[in-house]
Amino acid sequence: MLPLRLLRSAPSHPPTHSHSHRIFQPSSSLLLSFQRTYLGRTDKFKPPDPNQTYTPVVESADEFRFVDRLLGRDVVPKIPEKSLKEYPTPSGWIPPAPVPPQLPYFIARTRFHNLPVYLHVVEHSTRKLTQVAKVQGDIWMLEKELVHFLRQHAFDGLVASQVSEVNRWIRIKGNYVEQVKEFLLAKGF
Repeated sequence: MLPLRLLRSAPSHPPTHSHSHRIFQPSSSLLLSFQRTYLGRTDKFKPPDPNQTYTPVVESADEFRFVDRLLGRDVVPKIPEKSLKEYPTPSGWIPPAPVPPQLPYFIARTRFHNLPVYLHVVEHSTRKLTQVAKVQGDIWMLEKELVHFLRQHAFDGLVASQVSEVNRWIRIKGNYVEQVKEFLLAKGF
């Protein structure tokens, strides 16, 4: 931003006239022109008017139910009872077993009660990776059992996998989404 007061630099030789050290002070019209040009508005830096009235705020608990519908859920809602009677549903969804399996590992469902098994396609490539997320407990034992199960579905009997203990997921090279879901449903997840 340009300074509003400009000082004339002192000359190296002694002044010959008396007005050589004047301070430049712009006129009000020049200042307004500067503010319009470089700041956009002249009233931009005015303090707020203390007499200005604001719109009152009303807190309504009755209307918050409309907002609550839009917020994400932190807890998985219960499975509707009617869906437990007839499954698999037309979409192929199957609920988890009523009693969790007694295994050293556990796979939590997503907030929509789906199995956390995803297919990742590497960008600009034909490489596909199957990922099992939300693994709790002994992730290495799950990986060992999963690879053993998938060997019968692999083309050459080789299954490459990667385990991330910190992020709690297992990646398998190839598209094995349906086979992994079949494995997890057979285990009771």
